Amino acid sequence: PVLGILGEGASMYGIQGLWSAAHHKIPVKFVICNNAQYQILKVCANEFELPQAQEGKYEAMDLREPEVDLVALAQSLGVQAHRASDPDEVSDWLKESFDVNEPMLLDVPIARSSPSRLNYG
Repeated sequence: PVLGILGEGASMYGIQGLWSAAHHKIPVKFVICNNAQYQILKVCANEFELPQAQEGKYEAMDLREPEVDLVALAQSLGVQAHRASDPDEVSDWLKESFDVNEPMLLDVPIARSSPSRLNYG
């Protein structure tokens, strides 16, 4: 069994991998922790003390307006997908997903904090 856990920003760099998993019938399970932003880029911009980041401005680092519908995107690439917002639902999905011999994706909304309010160190 293979379980990939990644953020939605990172997933957007290689989302075509979902099609490959469906096409080749690879039963990998994807859990995408979705905060609708390229959080790591914001964190790095703050670490490098980039002027716009210091002002709380992050050009093109939010994945909103429109927000990416990962469930619809995955389904359009041939992968079963579901959105879960309750921890018990995530746990149940994980248990059940490994009984299915095909790729699947779980979109999990997580906190959408600003990097200036996060402590990474």
